[in-house]
Amino acid sequence: VSVQILKGAAALCLLGAVASAAWPHAAVAGAAAQSRAAFLLPAPLPDRYQLGAALLAALALGAHRRSASLRRLAASSARSGAPGGFGSGRRVVVIGAGPSGLVAAKYLQEAGHSVRVLEAERDIGGTFRYRSYDHGVQVSSKYLTSFTDLRLGAAAADHLPIPHYLEYLDEYSEKFGLRRLVEFGSRVLRIERRSAAQRAAGQAEYALDVEVRSAAAASVLEADAVIVCSGLHLSPLRHPIAGLESFKGDVLHSVDYKHRRQLRERRLLISGSGETALDIAYHSICPTGDEAAAVTLSTKSGFLSVPSCLPDGLPLVRPIPLRALLRALGLA
Repeated sequence: VSVQILKGAAALCLLGAVASAAWPHAAVAGAAAQSRAAFLLPAPLPDRYQLGAALLAALALGAHRRSASLRRLAASSARSGAPGGFGSGRRVVVIGAGPSGLVAAKYLQEAGHSVRVLEAERDIGGTFRYRSYDHGVQVSSKYLTSFTDLRLGAAAADHLPIPHYLEYLDEYSEKFGLRRLVEFGSRVLRIERRSAAQRAAGQAEYALDVEVRSAAAASVLEADAVIVCSGLHLSPLRHPIAGLESFKGDVLHSVDYKHRRQLRERRLLISGSGETALDIAYHSICPTGDEAAAVTLSTKSGFLSVPSCLPDGLPLVRPIPLRALLRALGLA
């Protein structure tokens, strides 16, 4: 780990060395001082290293805070019966069998709880299985995407295509016996937290109205705890745009995009610069026979786009020879 941190420090300092020297020094001086002390760098730190040191300090501070938060949570959970403690042997309902739902179920089960996973669809995977599109590839690298208890091997692509990621989730579920916990076709309609008086009378803390596809009426499920893992992208957010109702062409939300052929010979205006917007823009100009006639990408406030590889094909998630990096930056 120390070697990796030092490599990161060197890389970030290199960024500071090759970029402009006109940094807002007052904003980064404190963070640079933290990095200098942590890595025994010379004082005062040369100006060209200020930004790299500041970035490193910010990353390290964020990791430290997350680690401290997890330690506090673990300590609280271990105190059965203590205020805020979770104990063990509880009836826990997890809503959603996407990646977060699966990993939550795995660790809850290991902690000795009785776990039920309610999934509205017919299979695991959530958005990745039911709201993805052709040629979709994960933005995060395999080093950040895979769980610590099932790492992806060297043969896996640096950025997994969505079908390969679904295979990974299937493998994870098989390894830890998670499918048997999932009740497919079960949609949660309502969650009620019962009153203190009801709980004192012995009732469970939560009551869930669940619509089961195979049943004629909704049923009520009781639980001591509920973990909501329904995801960020279940319901599309459609912003009102003045005059859109009089537009004569087709209006699609990104959730409606499934195939490149939807773009063929169309004149496209893409509103937004998120990951899916950039994917659609890229797919629309790829020479596959389904190219759009014209493409305009509209963004309100700009964005930072980092490529997954350098122009000569070197991936950014792996060690890069210094000469190749300088060449890509136009410095060699």
